[in-house]
Amino acid sequence: RAGVGVLSGGVRAAGPEGHLSSRTARIRFTPTLELLAVEAQGDGQLTSSGRRLAADRMQLDVRTGVAVAEGRPAVLTLQEARAAADRVVYATREQKARLGPAARLEAEGAVLEGGEAGFNLQARTAIVEGPVTFRFPAGQGVARQARADFRAGRVDLEGPVRMRWRSSGLEGRRVMVWYRQGRVVVEGPSRMTVEQEDLPRTP
Repeated sequence: RAGVGVLSGGVRAAGPEGHLSSRTARIRFTPTLELLAVEAQGDGQLTSSGRRLAADRMQLDVRTGVAVAEGRPAVLTLQEARAAADRVVYATREQKARLGPAARLEAEGAVLEGGEAGFNLQARTAIVEGPVTFRFPAGQGVARQARADFRAGRVDLEGPVRMRWRSSGLEGRRVMVWYRQGRVVVEGPSRMTVEQEDLPRTP
């Protein structure tokens, strides 16, 4: 009559948003037994189309397909990248997520950390708001904002950007990094200090 139920002992559910599992769950439903929402507690996981959201606590609104995950931190995983934050709002139908605070994205040796981030899972793109700290196999530094394209293996850093690339130093307004190829392009006023070991070698 209250439209509330509590399930425990290992919960599994399936629906248009995918498969949900947790240790316990609190469900809300209408008088006609139409499910409205699920609040999962303990090792919550939502899996759909090769994407997985994991967190200690998760609320899924069945009407909108929006999941809010918190704790441990919450982790959103797909083939090209992994995103983590203290709080993740994941719109399963639009395939978009909002992460933050303490957003962190990783892909093939590239790591971006910032205050908040927007993640388009279908396009495999993300915008990380700063201050942003970043790390690539050949460099690391800080920037105001970062735009990532995980399919292309590219990150655009908006300035001021300060970074170390191998042994050399670089400061610029806009820096584009192709982290798979180890390639860097700098646009606008910039300053570089190139160390001897990074200079081209000739016979």
